[in-house]
Amino acid sequence: MDFATNIDFIDYIEVPPGVSIGTHQHGYNEEIYFIVEGSGTMSIEGKEYNVKSGDVIINKINGTHGLINHSSDDMKIFIFQVKQ
Repeated sequence: MDFATNIDFIDYIEVPPGVSIGTHQHGYNEEIYFIVEGSGTMSIEGKEYNVKSGDVIINKINGTHGLINHSSDDMKIFIFQVKQ
């Protein structure tokens, strides 16, 4: 399905305990992470932040970010990508 807006995709993922979404950089788009359940550590521009259920994290255009689940439970996350 194509969106009428600049939303590129909406993904739902589950990150198992000990698994990482490696640090990476996007091009000319933003990503918004909505943590539905669980907790972990998000790296944004080289700084680390503890994240948990209910948190919304915005990864800016050309930004560098990553995520690791340090907990013993799955992290459940919605990721929205908006192209500019």
